[in-house]
Amino acid sequence: MIHGVDHIMDEERRYHLKQAVLWATVITVAHFVVPSAAHAWHWLHTALSALYLPLIFRAAVWFGLRGGMIAGVSCALLYLGYLGLRWAVGGSLNHDQFAFPAVFLFVGWSSGLVAEDARYKRWQRDEVIRRANAAERLRQPQTPSTLDPGNGPRHRE
Repeated sequence: MIHGVDHIMDEERRYHLKQAVLWATVITVAHFVVPSAAHAWHWLHTALSALYLPLIFRAAVWFGLRGGMIAGVSCALLYLGYLGLRWAVGGSLNHDQFAFPAVFLFVGWSSGLVAEDARYKRWQRDEVIRRANAAERLRQPQTPSTLDPGNGPRHRE
């Protein structure tokens, strides 16, 4: 293993996790800040709900199926919390809003599967390349200096 690669990957994963949490927080706070008493703001709440989708997709790309599902469930819970609070204070609710949590779960699951499949296909490709390179090295003619270190160039004394 290359020295320092694990550290870099851990740092990259932490960065992606922070980005996902940041954007989920921003979208959720925006839901609570935008007025919900008037139906005139419904379009903005719908747009904010749709902004969870790229976040879920990116989490699946960054972290695979597990990341997509965790992001989907988290966004669904955040959105249901917003709907619950909105309903508790007497805001208007449309039945189609309750479809978003299911969509979040589906996007997390499906994009996670696609990301996992892409990783597996990449691994398969890399394995074929590795095996082809190893076979090519075996087929190359071996010179005496590569077979026996004692037959290589002599050092002057």
